[in-house]
Amino acid sequence: MRSGDTLVVLDLTRLGRDTRELLAIVEDDLHANGRHFRTLDGIVLDTSDDMCGELIFTVFAAIAKFQHQQIVKGTAKASTPPALEAASAAALAP
Repeated sequence: MRSGDTLVVLDLTRLGRDTRELLAIVEDDLHANGRHFRTLDGIVLDTSDDMCGELIFTVFAAIAKFQHQQIVKGTAKASTPPALEAASAAALAP
């Protein structure tokens, strides 16, 4: 990518796994080299225009991390067989 180019992704989860990683990629790798970033999911997020775009990006990065954590939690719970879950609960009971 050259200075002035814009990286476009479908949503934030395609760019990084957590808020810290997303901020590092956008601020350190893209903005530091004169590049911009844009998402296409729902609300178009474009950090090329002003500080407001960066603020909104930070908020959406935190929301993307929360959504990812909810998916992981739901997947882990769904993959635990009910018998194992009951046995674990019984083992932890006083």
